[in-house]
Amino acid sequence: MAQSKAAARIGRALEGARLPAAFLVVSLATLAALVIAELTGLDGLCVSRTDEAVFVVLAAASALGLAGAYLLRARKSRRWAIAAECALCLVFILNFPVTQLSWLFLIISAVLPISLYLPFPRNGVVALAFVAAAMAVRFGAFPPESVGQKAAPFRDVLLFALAPSATAALVSALSALKEEADRLSEALLGVTRLNLSYQDYSASVEEKSALEERLRLTRDIHDVVGYALTNTMMLMRAASIMIREEPERVPALIETTQRGAESALGQVRALLGDMRRREIRYAAGPNAIAKVVRVFRAATGAEVDLDFGNFDWAIGDDEAFAAHHFVQEAMLNAFSHGKATSIRVSFRQGEDGLAVTVRDNGSGAKSVSEGIGISGMRERLAKVGGGLEYSSTADGFSITMRLPLAGRETAG
Repeated sequence: MAQSKAAARIGRALEGARLPAAFLVVSLATLAALVIAELTGLDGLCVSRTDEAVFVVLAAASALGLAGAYLLRARKSRRWAIAAECALCLVFILNFPVTQLSWLFLIISAVLPISLYLPFPRNGVVALAFVAAAMAVRFGAFPPESVGQKAAPFRDVLLFALAPSATAALVSALSALKEEADRLSEALLGVTRLNLSYQDYSASVEEKSALEERLRLTRDIHDVVGYALTNTMMLMRAASIMIREEPERVPALIETTQRGAESALGQVRALLGDMRRREIRYAAGPNAIAKVVRVFRAATGAEVDLDFGNFDWAIGDDEAFAAHHFVQEAMLNAFSHGKATSIRVSFRQGEDGLAVTVRDNGSGAKSVSEGIGISGMRERLAKVGGGLEYSSTADGFSITMRLPLAGRETAG
């Protein structure tokens, strides 16, 4: 249970734009700080106005490249943005001495974009290969002495090699962790779907059994009532004849008729009581939804708060099933797409009808592409005159079904 919650949180933290956006903000802030440091003379990397101009141009170009790579992170063209950043980084390390600022620029402009935007394990391999290539270019093909720079101290050379390599390994490990979290989430989602499918199958079996039981009880009641009424009619006809010919026997005959009717009434009451005890509710009421929530909690480890509010559930089977399906599908979407760990399901009945809201603490969505799940919800609600609305919230996602309840009074 704890592992499933941890996997969901990790997957949500690393998913989509959260980590790349945080990296972009930090990188742009770092580049701005480096430019300010150089222009104010806090760092001695630039020894002339020309060096400062080249540094500012390269930093600005790197910032634009990072923004481009972020915007193209979900497209194949991101590779060109990453390649441009790597080329820009090589230009930088060839123009400036090997210092701590050099390996920091290498990490920001090349290692992190490669590690974040390429899939695992290719990201780690490519990042380490680029660090090796940068080392070869800087200290092999164009050593500092050959371009009029001082020889780099051993400490700076070591940091130039180790810091970017360690960063590449760390981000690659995060990518591997994300893949594992996604795999666990998919596995948990599969278990959830199996559980819910089994529940739907069990519900259909229960409904079939309930129908068979009702048919049996109907036959039994028909037999009891039919026999009792037929017997009573025959006895009453006999009494009408006896009252003229043998009136002394009529009281005994009426008593026999009364006992027969009382016996039939007792049997019918017993059968109706048995029906009441055996009745299985249609698999769409509050008990069924509570069961869905219990299964979902057990399968995913997510926290689910179910609140039926002021709703009295006096609705038809189609409306109840629409609400049942909506809750089930909305929770699955919150877990699988939003990586939610906390979900609240609330029912509210007002003058304009029923509103069922499923709100989660997941990653939300700037735009929603309606797939089979949401389309199925909308179609099922449309059949009973209902509607669907959804939006991202400050801390997750919210989806609401609205169902008109014409002629109903609001529950207190």
